[in-house]
Amino acid sequence: MEKNVSFYDEKKFDVFCRRVLINENIDIFREEKKISEYESYFCDLGDSVTKNFQTKDEYTFLNNGVQVQNFIFYIENEELFQAINRLKEKNKLVIMFSFWMGMKDVEIGQVLNMPLSTVNDMKHSTIKKLYTWMKGARK
Repeated sequence: MEKNVSFYDEKKFDVFCRRVLINENIDIFREEKKISEYESYFCDLGDSVTKNFQTKDEYTFLNNGVQVQNFIFYIENEELFQAINRLKEKNKLVIMFSFWMGMKDVEIGQVLNMPLSTVNDMKHSTIKKLYTWMKGARK
């Protein structure tokens, strides 16, 4: 059973579709107008405002590199850098592996071929040394 669609029905549908498109266009225009009240494009701001968004990165800590074997660790704090440079090579490795590389004591022991208790003792004694050296440097 086929329906006969009259010319009048097609015209009604065409008018309906156009009205939907017009209303959608009006909604988009209103939304953009509302947004433009509190937002701006960067290109519309001007140079005086956009200069405030610029920053200059300074990497002063790149001068404070501690080389231990074939690793280089960069330390931002000058006092800590000086204190770590005073350490023996093995103590530096234990501290660097533990705090800079996030390794556990067991992993450090495997890498350095040391027992766990030795690694643990070295780490704690080295931390105490660093603390006393840095405390003395601040006085």
